[in-house]
Formats: sequence, structure tokens, C-alpha cells
Amino acid sequence: LNFYSRVAGLITSAALGLLVGGGLYIVTIIIGTKSAWLAVGGLVILGFIGQTFTNKRVTNKSSEATTLVKFHPLTTILLLIPFGGLVLVTSIKMGIGEFPAFFVNMDTPLILSHVHELLRTDIYPPETLITEGAYHPYHYGGQAAAAFTSNLIGILPHKAMFWLVNPIIILGGFFTLLSFIQSAAGSRVQFVFLFVLFI
Repeated sequence: LNFYSRVAGLITSAALGLLVGGGLYIVTIIIGTKSAWLAVGGLVILGFIGQTFTNKRVTNKSSEATTLVKFHPLTTILLLIPFGGLVLVTSIKMGIGEFPAFFVNMDTPLILSHVHELLRTDIYPPETLITEGAYHPYHYGGQAAAAFTSNLIGILPHKAMFWLVNPIIILGGFFTLLSFIQSAAGSRVQFVFLFVLFI
């Protein structure tokens, strides 16, 4: 299986794009021009810059032949199950309905409240939904990506978080891990050993 396939590359790029887009969305709030579309414009500019540097690096790189460890395509699915299978399933289940019927993990409602805070605020840091009058900066990452996605395409915040952002980031992390292991492993045994060590 070629871990550098187009699908893996697209998913990994989408995950990075969501995180950077969320960060740019926060920047638009900080500068007082809250706009998901302005964040998209920043993503496009950063994409062009990144593509330019990537093309130069690939062009200047010597053409060394590397031997990739090969697996049956179903192996990817089998490796995904211990990496993030349970999280993917519960994330999809929490996205059902007009509001989640249940939460898995005690911090999930807090994380979703941060998404709502970022959607309703025009200032940074936003007022917390938990304590009236409290303004506390938080380490927004996935929350900013979910708020950015919800604002951009107009879907409910919990659906953006549980059905789009979480699965894409989990899959992006999974394919990134496989790529790192692929570059370090010389055999199938080494590959599986490195993967098990990570899990």
C-alpha cells in the first residue's frame, strides 16, 4: 500500500487546512474583522506559498530510490481501528440530531462550548459560556477549526465538530503517522513494531 497516495495526501492536507483555517479565523476575530471567508483567503495565500517552497524542495532533491514496505489495502483499515476507530464511531454518533443526545468523555461538552463561544463572539478572548463575565484565552485548535467550518458552510457547530473536523483530523494524523513509520521501517515487522510502540 502506498501511504503517499492521493487520498492520504488529500486527507492530511484537509486536516492541516482545517487547523490553519481555524487559527486564521481566530486571527480575524483578534483584528476585529471576524470572517471565515477572510480566513479562507489567508489559507489560499499560505497554500500558494507552501506549494512554491514544496515544489522547489522536490525539484532540488536528488532522485534517491526508496523501497516502501508494502501491505494489502485492508491492512490500513485494520491499523486504523486501534488508532482511532472508537473515536471515529463515537464522534459520528455524537453528531446525530439537533443537539448531541450524549457526550463521550467529560470534556467534550466543554470543547463544544468553546466552539459556540467562538461563533458568537466578536472579540478575543470570547466570553465563556460557563462563567458570565469571564474572558479567558484558551488553547483553541480543533474548536477553532470546528467554528471556522460551521461558520463557513453554515452547519450546526456539533455537526461540524463531530462529523467533519474530528474525523478529518483523526484520519490526517493516522496517515501522517503511517508516512513517518513508512519512512523509518525497513520491513513489515519493523513497521508493525513501530506502529504498536506508538499506540
